[in-house]
Amino acid sequence: MDALDLEPAVLVGCSQGGRIALDATIARPDRVAALVLVAAAIGGAPEPASHDPRLDALIGLYEQAKEAGDVDEQNRIEAQVWLDGPFEAEGRVAGEARALFLAMNRIALDTPDLGDPDIPNTAYAALASIDRPTLVMWGPLDVPSVVANMRHAASTIPDVHRCELDGVAHLPSLEAPARFNAALDAFLRDAAPG
Repeated sequence: MDALDLEPAVLVGCSQGGRIALDATIARPDRVAALVLVAAAIGGAPEPASHDPRLDALIGLYEQAKEAGDVDEQNRIEAQVWLDGPFEAEGRVAGEARALFLAMNRIALDTPDLGDPDIPNTAYAALASIDRPTLVMWGPLDVPSVVANMRHAASTIPDVHRCELDGVAHLPSLEAPARFNAALDAFLRDAAPG
């Protein structure tokens, strides 16, 4: 941004991309005009005391597939958890959206493990200090801890716009692009003009 002499930007991130956008906003608020968190991971968020047994079963199946080196099975399970929602019927989201998820996720699964990243783990405690207009968006069919963290962020960040998109899971921009785009456009017009 310095090299290109760019103005502060609107950061938009989903899942781990949301974590990066959130961490960047906390570290360099002068570089951020507004923030959009979509089903974002939040560093330092409390671990759930327990998981639903259905989620534990999916995690167990995923670990077995990983141990067996069955990348196709890992991909199938991740599609069920992140695209369909962990408690929804497998294949709830079909067609082009599913094919795109499976193709993109397979790239991630085939990428060599680079080790544990050195990333901040303090964002959860810093949510109330964010002083930029923020849109927090999620789907209620997502993993329960993600839903809880998004609801917490939406009730903690001072200048917040919240958007719970009914009937979607972890990837609203893929599953419901028209509704996602409408919510994002409305936020950008209202909170981050220009």
